[in-house]
Amino acid sequence: MSRTDDLIKKPIGALVTRRSDVLRPPPDGPTREYPLAIGGTARRFLADWAFRLADGGRVFIEDDDDRRALHNLTKYWMWMDHHAIHDDVHLVHLIGPGARDLVLFEAEQAKRALPRFHYYLIEVKDWAVEDWLGALEQVIDSLAPGGDGAIRPAEPIEEEAFVGMWKDRPEMEDSTAWVRGLRRTQWSHDDAR
Repeated sequence: MSRTDDLIKKPIGALVTRRSDVLRPPPDGPTREYPLAIGGTARRFLADWAFRLADGGRVFIEDDDDRRALHNLTKYWMWMDHHAIHDDVHLVHLIGPGARDLVLFEAEQAKRALPRFHYYLIEVKDWAVEDWLGALEQVIDSLAPGGDGAIRPAEPIEEEAFVGMWKDRPEMEDSTAWVRGLRRTQWSHDDAR
């Protein structure tokens, strides 16, 4: 068993097993390494964890280091957009330090484009210290029937410290083209999970 399995997968597995009242297996595939396709078989990737809620919504849990966080968030966005998913989709994203600002920016863009997309970020400073597990359980609690879906006070994105920090950079003159280029670069490696 790998270090990742010991530090991350086993604790998540124990938690989701305990919370089967909220998280149900998807009817069409496995809970672990659930296959998702974008554009037929051309782009396939595996969700770390996939579940259904009682109301039919979907829950995905991803644990990523800072190199993969943006890439995986973009895959879910593309999957929802490509398949015109009409269910509520909740992505619970456990990420290592270093990717927070760019991932939050991209998540805000995804939520604007896809109103049924709900994003929960849990930043993990040290995978060996399981304080992140309590935050994950809090998200699951909020998704339970009767839960309010509220996890933390939502600060308007405009009040985040990173907003405006690149406003004078030349590549921001056409920010849409820059983001498209970034996505193209991220997708060109085809390192699907």
